[in-house]
Amino acid sequence: MAGDTLQHCNLTPDHLLINGGLIYVTGWSRAARAADWADLALLAPLLVAEGHHPEEAEQLLAELPVWNRAPRQGVAGLAALSALAHMHDARSALNGKRQLYACRVKGGLLWLEHLVDRYLPGTCGGC
Repeated sequence: MAGDTLQHCNLTPDHLLINGGLIYVTGWSRAARAADWADLALLAPLLVAEGHHPEEAEQLLAELPVWNRAPRQGVAGLAALSALAHMHDARSALNGKRQLYACRVKGGLLWLEHLVDRYLPGTCGGC
């Protein structure tokens, strides 16, 4: 995930403000220099958690050239880490946020399953 592009690293609905057709990104406390595709890789499981089918999420992201250059192993690795982080958040969250993080875990796992099926077919041995 090494790179020199400023990435937000936490593009959740809480950090996106939409006003008059413009999108403002807030909450830059986790910003870092990373690969130019990192934010998109972290956004994909959130799209799935919000109700998009994994194929649809991938089609939306494919409209961005940077996504098409992203190494799928790196994307899958970030999906796995993201799901684990949200699992931790779900376990330690107060009751009001527990369901939100649980949905993000499920979205991350569905996204990861999609990546494995699409980019590593047959590697699971029929599991």
